[in-house]
Amino acid sequence: MTQPWPDWTGETAVVVATGPSAADVDLKPAKGKARFLAIKDGWRLCPWADLLYGCDGLWWQQHNGVPAYEGQRATYAPDIVKRWPGFLKVDVGSARDMRLMFDKIGLVGWGGHSGFHAINLAMQFGAKRLVLVGFDMRVDRGKHFFGSHKYAEARPNEQTVKLWQQVLDAQAPLIASRGVEVINCSPVSALRAYPKASFDEAVFD
Repeated sequence: MTQPWPDWTGETAVVVATGPSAADVDLKPAKGKARFLAIKDGWRLCPWADLLYGCDGLWWQQHNGVPAYEGQRATYAPDIVKRWPGFLKVDVGSARDMRLMFDKIGLVGWGGHSGFHAINLAMQFGAKRLVLVGFDMRVDRGKHFFGSHKYAEARPNEQTVKLWQQVLDAQAPLIASRGVEVINCSPVSALRAYPKASFDEAVFD
């Protein structure tokens, strides 16, 4: 069954990634005051999230589809959509084209990681302000707030996070041209193109 496309027109979307700094943010005060899009294990920090996205089919398999999560799930992994009906199916562009995409609803740019896809999705949903949590884009302080993925301990590494940082920073002019504001709430983030602020400032000011 085709899932309805979310409508977040004009809203603030908190995009929760899994960088170590995410664990330092109290997300609860924003519950019900903003949309939440959790990336993989980021849902543990905001179990009320509107949507849980993971591009990696192995992650969904390792977590048995995350039965404890009660919101909408999304992925581009065809085997996962087939195994667990009810997922929002996302298509991803070529790895040779590292841009955010808006020409076709449901088709997002590659970008190399789920965080890039999540940002693209939030913008396609209509969000006008994106609050980034846990987008550290570095590994010298740890890979994730929970440690390493058991099935992919070698990722991310210094090379991949550097590429992710460069690709996401390069999208800033396109994001701005679409009238979307991005605020980075990771004080240690390697991203350079987006202003930083505390979570409370980003959501409530």
